[in-house]
Amino acid sequence: MRKAKHLFAVSVFSAIALFILIAAISGALFANVSLDLSSDKKHSLSEATKQVIASINEPVTLRFYYSRALGQEAPAYGEYAARILAMLKQYQNSRIKLEIIDPEAFSETEDQAIKDGLAPIPLYGGTSQGFFGLTASSMLGNRAVVPAFQLERRDLLEYDLTRMVQAIAQPRKAKIGVITSLPMDADMFSPLSRGDGAPAPWMFWAYMRQAFSMQKLENNISLVPPDVDCLLIAHPKGLSDSALYAVDQFLLRKACAVILLDPHSEAAAARQIANPESAAQFSEFGKFLEHWGISMPQGKIAADRNLAQRVMLDQNKAQDYVAWLKLDAKQAAQGDGLTAHLNRLNLASAGYFDVTPKDGIKISPLLFTTKDSADVDVDKIRFMPDLQQLLLDFKGDGIERVLALRLSGKWASLFPAPPDSAKSKDVKMPGHLAASEKSAAIILIADSDLIEDRFWAKIPESLKNGYLMPNADNADFILSAIEDAISGISLSEIRVRSTVARSLEKLDAMRRLAEDKFLTQEAALKIKLQDAQTRLAQLLAQQKEKGEGAEQEIEQTIVQAKSDILAARQELRKVQLELNRGVQGLQDRLRFLLVFAWPVLACFGIWAAGRWVWRAREDSNL
Repeated sequence: MRKAKHLFAVSVFSAIALFILIAAISGALFANVSLDLSSDKKHSLSEATKQVIASINEPVTLRFYYSRALGQEAPAYGEYAARILAMLKQYQNSRIKLEIIDPEAFSETEDQAIKDGLAPIPLYGGTSQGFFGLTASSMLGNRAVVPAFQLERRDLLEYDLTRMVQAIAQPRKAKIGVITSLPMDADMFSPLSRGDGAPAPWMFWAYMRQAFSMQKLENNISLVPPDVDCLLIAHPKGLSDSALYAVDQFLLRKACAVILLDPHSEAAAARQIANPESAAQFSEFGKFLEHWGISMPQGKIAADRNLAQRVMLDQNKAQDYVAWLKLDAKQAAQGDGLTAHLNRLNLASAGYFDVTPKDGIKISPLLFTTKDSADVDVDKIRFMPDLQQLLLDFKGDGIERVLALRLSGKWASLFPAPPDSAKSKDVKMPGHLAASEKSAAIILIADSDLIEDRFWAKIPESLKNGYLMPNADNADFILSAIEDAISGISLSEIRVRSTVARSLEKLDAMRRLAEDKFLTQEAALKIKLQDAQTRLAQLLAQQKEKGEGAEQEIEQTIVQAKSDILAARQELRKVQLELNRGVQGLQDRLRFLLVFAWPVLACFGIWAAGRWVWRAREDSNL
């Protein structure tokens, strides 16, 4: 018996020693080999990045500047630098060269870093300085620089690097013609405004200009400039016949557009309060949708209980707003490269499309609601919407509504001939096209508010250095849609992992269930209060008529009303307590599994291995 126990102990210790030995050997042999087991493959290059790298024909030089002293003083920088370097090495090939530079104080490399446009970072209380940035240059003479990597953008690393490499390898930026009634290029309410009343562009506009050359077009143009590669049409309003004709001919000729239409533009509504002459809330786009076999019900928005954004009513209370939607990969077409890797989109008062396909035109849904959706009249959310009442009145109808779609194919012109208003002596007009020259690549989205800054980005302190922090993929989605239409390579496949925490479906379902019950009881409480107040008013009126005889009845009513209020409040607290306990209990169980399950499984594996060894030895001794 003692011998058996001794053999068992030896087998366990042998298993542990073997485990440590294997770990040490594998660490030495495979130090430069990585296995990405993360759910979103965040440590390996996406297929879109590999396509961009493969498409580069001219030599590109990347210079990674990193002062080791910076990592010694702030370990977070050291960890981030290691991750950047590991990713940059994956970009290397015969045309992309990587240089790693550690700029020492008072050295030529420090002078070179400053010359290349890097921003110095103070070290040791300001007595010295370090560098943590990247430059990229090509044989075409294009240059790009990251003056200083921001820790806040570490989840966007691959996206930033790929866009940088792609931008400098292109001979010129694609030119985007913008038709919009929104002041995205100059707005006094822009977060980029200096506060002196001078208008400034939206962050979306500034963000797009990093990738494209942007040109805003007037509402009465007769011709889209020939050097425009693609159109971005956002909440169009009051387009003249000549402008509609110019769009028609461009789509037949170059067949590239991203179109954002809206039954109720939150951006326009907000500015209409400040300026009565600003654009109305609904988009106008001629007869294009009807011509393509598409309709967007006027005066209706798509509401969804499961996709409702959580908004703060005050400092202590949050509420689901069914008219503002947050979409993730489950509400996106997985077979389409533009939406297959979607993380999050925020929509506000979005409409939806009904589709009746026509010959020669292919329509593919890209974004859609869940089946727990319904249409809501715009009037219910136009002015100071009652979020709680919207939630109480909400009833899903089991229909998935299309929020965005891809349009391809060929069609005839909407115009049999150029309108008289499109004929201009000052503009040399090309010949009239009666039908498409090539298959179209058009993206239609039933919301224009997704590009307004407040719905997709926050403004960190680092914005002063030219950085912003997206909390949704809205801007990247539009940018990638244009790239997809122009070049066929969509950077939407790069995992743009925002800093928004991923929600847990079961936790969200529990919260919604308890909240629905809470709101129902709250509504019942309001009815009780209203009934009590009505009865009190009636008794007070009777008191004036009957005199003091009604005082006792009034007093009893007041006592009863207070008792009803107290009971209702206690019941509401009970519901909220049950909600908190249920959610907290599930969170605790998840934490236990994440923290303790793997060590327990590892110990069990070692124990099983030791027991197997012990039994094998026992059998060999028989």
